[in-house]
Amino acid sequence: MPKVNNAAVATIKKVEDFKEEEVEYAMGVNFFGPYYLMRQILAIMKKQNYGHIISIASIAAHVYTPQTGVYSASKAAIFNLFSTLRLGN
Repeated sequence: MPKVNNAAVATIKKVEDFKEEEVEYAMGVNFFGPYYLMRQILAIMKKQNYGHIISIASIAAHVYTPQTGVYSASKAAIFNLFSTLRLGN
């Protein structure tokens, strides 16, 4: 049965207006959440010798809009991680 790896939190404001803890929270949900889940799923997939991970990032990883710098950065990070994984880790 397929599983979907999807997480998101978006705060829309200028990068300089973010508090450090807000950036860390966004990265925690948008990057580290899917990353840690992926690590757990990979262990199961290796034991089974098969499997797929469906991971949803965001168009914001490639298309930038005003005041979405932190969100875009977090989604680009997870997109790039899963892109390299798809190539064979």
